[in-house]
Amino acid sequence: MKSVTNNGPVEINPGEITSSCYMSAADIVQDFERTEIQFQDAYTAGTLQGWMQGYPASRFAATISTGTSGGVGTDVTEAAESGIGNVYVDDLPEPVTYATLPAFWSTEVSDVAAAKPANPFQALCDKDGPCLNATSSAAGSVVDMATFSSGDSSQNLALYN
Repeated sequence: MKSVTNNGPVEINPGEITSSCYMSAADIVQDFERTEIQFQDAYTAGTLQGWMQGYPASRFAATISTGTSGGVGTDVTEAAESGIGNVYVDDLPEPVTYATLPAFWSTEVSDVAAAKPANPFQALCDKDGPCLNATSSAAGSVVDMATFSSGDSSQNLALYN
C-alpha cells in the first residue's frame, strides 16, 4: 500500500503485535486495539516490546478502549515506554467508534504532552527525548488533536465532529 501512494501516511491496523514484515507496507502500524486491562496486562507481560524497539515510536499506534480516568496516565506512560508514539484512550467499550471524546480527555491531553517515548532509534526534538504534544482546536471541525513530533516529522491524531 505504501508503494502506491505518496499523498500522506499509510496506517494499517492488524490490531495486535505482529512481525516486522508489516513495516514496509505502512508508515504507522496500529499494533494494539483492545481494552485498558488487556493493554496493562500486555505491558506487564512485556509483549509490547522486542523488535518494535528497532523503529521510531512514531511508527506505532495503540487504541485503548474502556479506559478510566485513573488508568489513562498509566496507559499513556506505558505506551511511551513501549515505544508506541501514537496512543488514544477512550472510555467507551469495544469497538472504539471515535464518536465522542472520553470524559477524561483533558487529563489524557496532559498525560500525552508529558510522555517521552523510550526508543534509542528515535531522533530527539529536545535533549530529554522525543515529544508528544496534545492540543485543542476550535477551528474548523477538528475537536482535539494529539501530535507526536520528532525532528522533522510529526504524526497527528485528530478527532472530528
